[in-house]
Amino acid sequence: MKITDVKATEILDSRGEPTIEVAMYSDDMTSVFGVPAGASTGKKEAHELRDGTDRYNGKGVQKAIEKLESIRSKLVGQELYEQEKFDDLLISLDGTEDKSSLGANTIVGLSLSYTLLCANTKDQPLWRYIADTYSTSPNFPRLYANLVNGGKHAPGLDIQEFMIVPKNNNMPESIEKISEFRIKLKDELSKIFGSGAELVGDEGGFAPTGATAKQMLDLYKSINNSMDNYFEFALDSAASSFYKDDKYVYEKNELNAKQLMDLYNRYSNDYGMLSIEDPFAEDDIEAWQALSDTDHKFLVIGDDLTVTNYRLTAQYAQEKLIDGVIIKPNQIGTMTETMQTIKAAGENNIKTIVSHRSGETTSTFISDLAYAVGAFGIKIGAPVRGERVAKYDRLLEISKEIR
Repeated sequence: MKITDVKATEILDSRGEPTIEVAMYSDDMTSVFGVPAGASTGKKEAHELRDGTDRYNGKGVQKAIEKLESIRSKLVGQELYEQEKFDDLLISLDGTEDKSSLGANTIVGLSLSYTLLCANTKDQPLWRYIADTYSTSPNFPRLYANLVNGGKHAPGLDIQEFMIVPKNNNMPESIEKISEFRIKLKDELSKIFGSGAELVGDEGGFAPTGATAKQMLDLYKSINNSMDNYFEFALDSAASSFYKDDKYVYEKNELNAKQLMDLYNRYSNDYGMLSIEDPFAEDDIEAWQALSDTDHKFLVIGDDLTVTNYRLTAQYAQEKLIDGVIIKPNQIGTMTETMQTIKAAGENNIKTIVSHRSGETTSTFISDLAYAVGAFGIKIGAPVRGERVAKYDRLLEISKEIR
């Protein structure tokens, strides 16, 4: 079977900003993928292509759509079920190291639409097609639910994500408990900070102004105690966002890396942190190394540091800087490279956590991907807002499909 047509449309993501939706066809079969976008991005991420004009404050994607149209004739007629060959073609047509010519948003839209189309033409669930193609062992991930937002996702808190993580991977039960926790949290935040605390950030988590990290973690611990300690906690510091002039400006204080490390260890001792993502700035390698030399009790997760790049993932895993890696296909651009990074993580005995972006679409691709590869975890956000709920609901659907 072959690709018979490719079309792209400018749609809006969950932040109300433009993104690309790619539709790919093989005769009467179709796949559609809406491309997500991040606000907190690593310096080495593949580059999106944006218009830079007055439309949408420069964030339009008409240039990206035009680029896709310019290569459409080279895509039509390509055989299905040859993902690596197709992705190599995209990389070759782009011709840059950072995918800035066609744009990473264009490339990932095409690459993942191709994967979806292959699954659809085989009449298989996406997770089954991925597992069969890459010889992976499907298993449900643990849910990383971001219930309080900060950093570049919401005003107020410096730490970007305060997450709860069920201790098991039972989808129906875990999702139910996350929802119950969120309701309790909403009530408590309203009592302390007023009704304005019920407003949510980019990923659906609450965004209380005037709050501190300790207050949030104390609330988490109290609610968790009332729920028989069903959860562990995790943070995404996204520390590059508060790293300035070789210092970390955290909660209005200037900290050096050692002081920030000590703070993380206090959080770990007081609240039993499961993991901390991007605890230091991506350029502050000495701090990552210093942390790796300590007997820390939490998993150190790379995101801005590793940007779903299999070479960086292997390097930092071998240097013992990370215990796990975030997987975001749009950071690297193609399905093939995404799977290479997942493979590199497995070969180096570190964990994989498949993740959404702050600017999301209703695509549920990452839910199937996380299950297909047996990822340790999946980050979806809070169980509110259609673009997040769609991914939770897809995991529930998969749990029914495998019965």
